[in-house]
Amino acid sequence: LLSAGEGTLTGTPKYMAPESLSPAECHPTARDVYSLGVTLYRMLTGLLPFTGDSASATLRMQRGARQLPLKRFCPEASVELCEFLSRMLAKHPLRRPTDMQSLLRELIRLELSTLTD
Repeated sequence: LLSAGEGTLTGTPKYMAPESLSPAECHPTARDVYSLGVTLYRMLTGLLPFTGDSASATLRMQRGARQLPLKRFCPEASVELCEFLSRMLAKHPLRRPTDMQSLLRELIRLELSTLTD
């Protein structure tokens, strides 16, 4: 739990979407997609895209820093996978996929493409 001014913010800072600190309402799926993107990035690289010395530093990085390119740590990653992950980790929630069925279809398509290579 983190204190966020008026209320209480719950979550793990390393997986929280940039807009989590904003008082404006956001589609909850966009936040979930961002967290899933962080998880996927970590699965592929062994690293988190953002880690600060404190929870607040990590949250600041979530809002303003760019993650290191996936290709830097996972050179065998396809261009399509890199682009997909970049969309999932977009700072602005409207730039992330919000339709979970489409997101799942794209993940399956990306997985199947690795089997045919």
